[in-house]
Amino acid sequence: MKMKWVCICIFLSFASLVIGAGKNKISYEKLDWMRYESRHFYFFYYKEEAHLIENVAQLAETSYQTLAEKLQHDITFKIPFIVYKTHEEFEMTHTFPGFVPRGVGAFADPFQSRMVIPIDLSEEKLHALIQHELTHIFQYDMLYNNRISTIIRAQAPTWFTEGMASYFGDDETTMDHMVLRDAGINSDFRSLQQVTRMSFLAYRIGHAVFDFMEEEWGMEGIRNFLWQYRKNITGKIDVAIRKAFELEPEEFDRKFRKYLRKKYLDLLPKKEEPDDHADEIRTKKVFTTLSPELSPSGDLFAAIVPIKNELDLVLISTKDGRIFSNLTKGYSNDYTEILVGAFDGTNDLTWSSDGNEIAFAVRQEGTSHLLVVNVLTGKIVADIHIDGIRDMKSPCFSKDGSKVYFSGNKDGFFDIFVYSRETQLTANLTNDKHLDKNPRVSPDGAEVLYSSNRNGFFKIYTLNLKNSEKTQLTTGLGNDIQASYSVDMKSVYFSSDRFDDIYNIYSLNLEDGSMKQYTNVLTGAFAPQERVTFDHRESEERKQLIFTSYYEGRYRIYRMMNPDERGIEYQVKSDNYSVYRAKPEKLLFKMDPGFKNEYQAKKHFMVSNVGLTAGVTDDGRFLSSGNISFSDVLGIHNLQVILDSISSYDSYYLTYLNKKNRWQWGASASFYQYFLVDFYYIPGTRFERVYKNASATAFARYPFTTFTRVDLGIGFRDQDFYTLQFSEQGSPYYREVDQSKPFLYAAYSLDTVRYAYFGPIQGMGLDLVGEYMQDTMESGHLSFRAYKEMTRRSLLAFRLYADVSNGDIPDLFSLGGSNRLRGDFYYNQFTGTRRVLATTEIRFPIIDVLHLPFGLILNNVRAALYVEAGGTWFQGDDFNFEFEGDTYNPDDFDVKAYVQYPYLMGTYGLDVSLNLAGMELHWAWSKRTNFREFPTGSRLSFWIGRKF
Repeated sequence: MKMKWVCICIFLSFASLVIGAGKNKISYEKLDWMRYESRHFYFFYYKEEAHLIENVAQLAETSYQTLAEKLQHDITFKIPFIVYKTHEEFEMTHTFPGFVPRGVGAFADPFQSRMVIPIDLSEEKLHALIQHELTHIFQYDMLYNNRISTIIRAQAPTWFTEGMASYFGDDETTMDHMVLRDAGINSDFRSLQQVTRMSFLAYRIGHAVFDFMEEEWGMEGIRNFLWQYRKNITGKIDVAIRKAFELEPEEFDRKFRKYLRKKYLDLLPKKEEPDDHADEIRTKKVFTTLSPELSPSGDLFAAIVPIKNELDLVLISTKDGRIFSNLTKGYSNDYTEILVGAFDGTNDLTWSSDGNEIAFAVRQEGTSHLLVVNVLTGKIVADIHIDGIRDMKSPCFSKDGSKVYFSGNKDGFFDIFVYSRETQLTANLTNDKHLDKNPRVSPDGAEVLYSSNRNGFFKIYTLNLKNSEKTQLTTGLGNDIQASYSVDMKSVYFSSDRFDDIYNIYSLNLEDGSMKQYTNVLTGAFAPQERVTFDHRESEERKQLIFTSYYEGRYRIYRMMNPDERGIEYQVKSDNYSVYRAKPEKLLFKMDPGFKNEYQAKKHFMVSNVGLTAGVTDDGRFLSSGNISFSDVLGIHNLQVILDSISSYDSYYLTYLNKKNRWQWGASASFYQYFLVDFYYIPGTRFERVYKNASATAFARYPFTTFTRVDLGIGFRDQDFYTLQFSEQGSPYYREVDQSKPFLYAAYSLDTVRYAYFGPIQGMGLDLVGEYMQDTMESGHLSFRAYKEMTRRSLLAFRLYADVSNGDIPDLFSLGGSNRLRGDFYYNQFTGTRRVLATTEIRFPIIDVLHLPFGLILNNVRAALYVEAGGTWFQGDDFNFEFEGDTYNPDDFDVKAYVQYPYLMGTYGLDVSLNLAGMELHWAWSKRTNFREFPTGSRLSFWIGRKF
């Protein structure tokens, strides 16, 4: 992962280790971890990948030697390097507290200075990836002295951290260059301030900045820039630019823009825009169109498009670009996401020959599945998953639809497989050590086209399905991808970056071996597909060539009429591919068996995360929560220490959780202090009583799915508590109780919530908890929240709390203040052994980003219109589930009503929030109401904390 992702996690509190909402990262397989020690690394791997680790070690040591020489810096400790055989297994790593985003290829963690990398790549790409992540380790050490506080304070922009890693990793591909060319020619890029956040463009711009530095000032200039950055205690990039290059940041930006334009100036007269070759089929109402696949009739496309905050599979008219149907409309819990490889040159969709079905790949329960959807009904008719095959993608139907061809990773190698829908059997068709992808069946069903990586380049191959004979079709330099047959099977169309390192559309004549080029765009053209129509006026067939092109920051669909007239002869000798990445010259050595041993967690146990959150209640109480987490290098054994504070009441928690198996287990100890407001002691006067308990618990957890789990626990609790009693005269009062008892609990959690950059956007969460303490109390708790997306940045949010406790010494629940019943109520004003609270909010944006003087930035200025209703009462109270009477006046004060309030209370208003320095600040204008009368007066309150 790249450093910015890790730094974001520093500000997030670690997921609750005991009871609480959250999705589950499941250990589906038991991995037997080993450790190997080389000169500069500790490698952690499992036995199934032991045969691959020597090559990884050689690549890592080669990268270390390269970086140490270029940066003139040595790391004084051995770097933990965690190896995963596939990207799917990497995504489920426990070294990262949340779920690794699909687009993250690997990451380097600043807490333990460890690298976590999947190795299912070609050797050239793996070497570049290792060197990229190792650059981050050098950054942590040479720029920040491996101090988390320094990394947080610096808040280095993405273009710097990721650009430096990409530059020294030398990891750019022609796809990456395409994005940079487009940005340099077509975007309104003006300043590096535009690429301070995490984005794909920030990587590319950042790499180009370091290329620019090298061209202007040489490697010595880059080293001087890094030295000036390291010396600067504020961690500001602008200061380092001034001192290293004697330029103001604005002048540096100007020179860099000029460098970008100049870099592509020579290409401009030679290249064209996509519209010079074909007509765009503009997809209505979406920004970009990914992986379009032409239907057998040619009247529709299937494509993946972003709608609101998710990707959907839609049908698009080839006539006018109108979205005809959304086959995956709405959020689904059947899978986590639709898989898209638009920037990897991957075919993501396929139609059955009768046009009734479409197959596509999704991520589901930590692995990939192929789904088949009925085009007419929108229903999933097949869910294909094969144990032992990872990263299933690029599906393709056989001619009769009874089989599905796809690419997948088995034992660390990508091959082409076939799955029989009738027998549910799978066969490996290519079964070699080459990386194979993008199968496409010939119109007669006798052959499969695919791309295979040979000597660093993808070339087009054909596989005869009768005799399994493989034939190489394309030669020369560059990558040839996304091949498809012409309708008459006389030619093969494909996309290639063989000329000027830019992907364009070509064809290969299968009869005489001649080649044609159809596009010559500056950015890139992909996924060619031939369509033949019949012109009734002319009584003849007309050819069309459909393709996609990346232009002005998005993928678009184009239709080229009469491609035979547009194609020009192309000779292989014209190939001038220059971004060739040869196999690395590795430091060759044999692994010494004496440096191999079983993994021992205790030897690699250290800090894995820190977090600090703060808040203020609307009556001025200061809230804080700090945590520090420790784990072994693999994240299997986790120890968390939490300190919570509200005013002068401190609570401490210590929790251990073992994540090795699907059944997780742990233990916790805690000391808890809180307060209740006693209005009975002196009626009408706010008097706070402190209660506390100390407990020890052992628990087990079982996740059923990513979204659901159960927790079971048993423990012992010593508590100083209060219970409501009545005097002989019938007056209520709180009696202090001191007791020590064993207890049990069981919990069920469901969490399907999806998140946008500003918070929850869609889904629901449910927590049900039951507790029992011997001879003392039985309690039940329900917490439910739901979110419904309205637009891309607005939503409807709902919350319901319900708590009940019975017994001689029942639990007490409080309500009031902040976002737990806003209005003219004090914080925790109401207390009872029963509690209910319901909240509905309409949330919407006001300002996304606001730059203020002195470098201050306000993020996510948002608002919410809300309605709340809630109340508390004691067992035996005559509580009315209705609102206060029509004659209620909030300015009138009644001691009796204030102490024992037998009604629900309602409020409504407007809550405005913004993010400042990692804190969420709220101003709430609230009105108290019974929903029949709406008083004119309102109360303004201020609080700091998180929304539900």
